[in-house]
Amino acid sequence: MCETCNLMCGKCKPAQLCRVLCPACGTASLVAREMCIDALGRPRAGRTAGEAPPDPTCRGCGASLRGALEEILQPQPCRYSGIVCGYPCGRRHEERREGDRPCRTQVPLARLE
Repeated sequence: MCETCNLMCGKCKPAQLCRVLCPACGTASLVAREMCIDALGRPRAGRTAGEAPPDPTCRGCGASLRGALEEILQPQPCRYSGIVCGYPCGRRHEERREGDRPCRTQVPLARLE
């Protein structure tokens, strides 16, 4: 684990901020993890059923960033949790060892076989 956590790192736990480039104008925007998960329609604790997902927009031109988020945040297999994670971090490459804590930030989309 890092000595000082960077909110955009994502190596030992999912990044709290995602840097997204606008496909229309190229402006960089920061989108919070929860908004990314909600905008992509992935499961998250605390979301109200039937709630319309937010559409993150470019701070420069107002274009939708949903397509750019889909490209950046591809679901990945996570060996640590044994799932396909919808918001993966660097720990997905590690095997979970005896005594390791379960992942509290996983976004499970499917079980790995």
